[in-house]
Amino acid sequence: MHWFGAVIRAQGFGYNQRHLNGADDCVHGWAKFATGVVLQGRWHFAATPGERRDHGEILGTEGKISFSFFDSEIIRVTNTQGEQQITIPYPQHFQQPLIEQINAYFRDERSNPCSLHEAKAVMALIDAFSQ
Repeated sequence: MHWFGAVIRAQGFGYNQRHLNGADDCVHGWAKFATGVVLQGRWHFAATPGERRDHGEILGTEGKISFSFFDSEIIRVTNTQGEQQITIPYPQHFQQPLIEQINAYFRDERSNPCSLHEAKAVMALIDAFSQ
């Protein structure tokens, strides 16, 4: 939503494939944004370690960006000029930058990094994916 705008339609399904606890461990979802961007996602939280894959791609009319969400991998930007690789250091504690922003907000040192409106929109999208 931060990159592509408001969601105008979303749908998906989730199920508890391995029954390790009460939560869905397999979720498939798609969303259409007001900008015309379409998202497709699959999340398999109970996959065996050998099958673990953490990969995202943004496909556009002039190329694509490939990246990892949770690993220290290279970001690849591919277009008609070829491929460019960008390395961004992975933080020691993945959530630390957001936690620091939230702490600064509660100390009145900055604005809110995530408004209630934004949080509700994200939760609505997650709910639509796991129906």
